Amino acid sequence: MLVYNPPTRKQMFDRKKCWFGQKGSKCITLLVLLIAYFGFALKDSAAPTAQSQELRRDRAAGTVTFSFPAFSIGKLYYLEWLGGPVNFEYGVRSAAPFAVAQNKVTVPANSKIKLVLNNSGPKTLKTLANLGPQIISLDAHTVDKFDDEALKYLVLTKSIEQLNVTEDDITDRGLKDICSNPSITDLKLARTYITGKGLPYLRNLSNLRRLALNDTRIDDGALAQLLPLQKIQVLSVAKCQLSDKGVENIAKLKALSNLSLAGNTKVTNNSISSLQKLPLLYSLDLNQTSVDSRAIPDLAKMKKLQLLVVNFSNADLAKLKQAMPHCISSVAVKRAITPEFFAPLK
Repeated sequence: MLVYNPPTRKQMFDRKKCWFGQKGSKCITLLVLLIAYFGFALKDSAAPTAQSQELRRDRAAGTVTFSFPAFSIGKLYYLEWLGGPVNFEYGVRSAAPFAVAQNKVTVPANSKIKLVLNNSGPKTLKTLANLGPQIISLDAHTVDKFDDEALKYLVLTKSIEQLNVTEDDITDRGLKDICSNPSITDLKLARTYITGKGLPYLRNLSNLRRLALNDTRIDDGALAQLLPLQKIQVLSVAKCQLSDKGVENIAKLKALSNLSLAGNTKVTNNSISSLQKLPLLYSLDLNQTSVDSRAIPDLAKMKKLQLLVVNFSNADLAKLKQAMPHCISSVAVKRAITPEFFAPLK
């Protein structure tokens, strides 16, 4: 007598023992692929939205259209690359903005743009995450209230390469958010509330080339945190209460070409021997330091130096010029900051 023993559940799905296990999984995979294919085909054949039509027109014309809020959040400037021995950055093409950041603005797709925020800008920073890679520079230094809370949206804006938060209410917590964006190459933190405790966050900015820390609460020991940043070319640490010990750490940044130590009265003639170790140093601001005419012989050994700011008397300045004929300009000024040499950092 024949007895039918139905397969167990395990046998039904065992790939080695049943047809369903051997063939079924392949059929299911094929079915999923067919559904996905026809789904995308139907999506493409559907009536295009106004946004998709605008995007297609922009691509055909080689342009990009930004959608800003209905109110102005700032001004837009075209950028161009600044070469030369002092400026290693994108700078504004014209002092006048080409547009207001409001409603729709169409620009060439290959353009680089700077956005200077007004007081309405920080409220809408989250909209920048939806903009294209053309906006690479963000300037908030004229905003009345720009603080750590506003900075959290920069985490979403990976295209920003230049950031200026000079004189804003930024603390070490805000610096941590800034440094979550590895695209930043130019960072201006002058006259903010950051301290030496926040400087380790800068290590995340492996492409950082320009850094302004002037008039902040950093000291000699904190500068050691900059040593992993060997691409820095321009550094401003004016009025930071630094001494010769801090300069020793700065002298280990071998790519430096532009340095401001202005206003650090504890920097003395002893620092010149450290600065001689910077092979590419082109511009140096020693105004309102304790460096005096006795350092002229050591300064004269810095053959690459072309721009030098000191606080010498007219007689000592004449001696300096005679000892350093290779220097384009050696001037004595009373200001701690020299905008003619370090304007890009302000």
